[in-house]
Amino acid sequence: MKETMDDAIARLNLEGRRGVWVNNRKSIEYVVRRTRRYWPPGKEACEVGVGEGYLIRRLCGLGYHVVGVDHSAYLVQELGRQFREEKLPVEMIQADFASMDLGRERFDMAFCLDVLEHIPGDGLAAGLTRLRDALKLGGLLVATVPLGENLDHGMVVCPECGHRFHRVGHRHSFADVAAVAAMLPEGLRLVEARLMPEKMFPWPWANSVVSAMFRAFDVLRGREPTGSVCFVARREHRPTRRRPS
Repeated sequence: MKETMDDAIARLNLEGRRGVWVNNRKSIEYVVRRTRRYWPPGKEACEVGVGEGYLIRRLCGLGYHVVGVDHSAYLVQELGRQFREEKLPVEMIQADFASMDLGRERFDMAFCLDVLEHIPGDGLAAGLTRLRDALKLGGLLVATVPLGENLDHGMVVCPECGHRFHRVGHRHSFADVAAVAAMLPEGLRLVEARLMPEKMFPWPWANSVVSAMFRAFDVLRGREPTGSVCFVARREHRPTRRRPS
């Protein structure tokens, strides 16, 4: 079977020939530290868009049973093999974000880190609705997305076919926190949204200082802050179902 582009990129990342996923580990640790106080009781979690499996392993180490969901068949197969060898309580599922079937009211938490901005078209709303339904009442969605990104600045053109696309595959732009809240389906309420520190130095304190300087410059120039935002949303009720007229 011919290897897909998604599988090829996943393989290169997992084999260590690209540093993208390894460099994301500090961001994942930040998300865990920042959101841990909101985590509800329970030990069932899922992650959509699993990367190298770093967050899944962290959650297993904290006592969670985890379901990992990814559209890459290679990633699901290879990580599934690794998790079995490590005897970790992980179930791997291959599925597209918009059409994944995770059941209803199954999970205490769901994680989507650097995923939502990549989902094409209406698939974003459809997938978020499915994630909401998979959360128990009181369950959390923890996610990260870019804030204030101008997609036009990241567009490139293929010299062979002339196709125009975003250089890292982003499909959605979130102007501010209000846009993030508006993205959420009924029944999910935004609890917190916080800009994440820049990843320029190996020392967290230095990254925090530099990030604060960047935010201050944005304020002085009258611009909305930009960067990656980590947000937490809670499932607070079941959606209202309209009766047919």
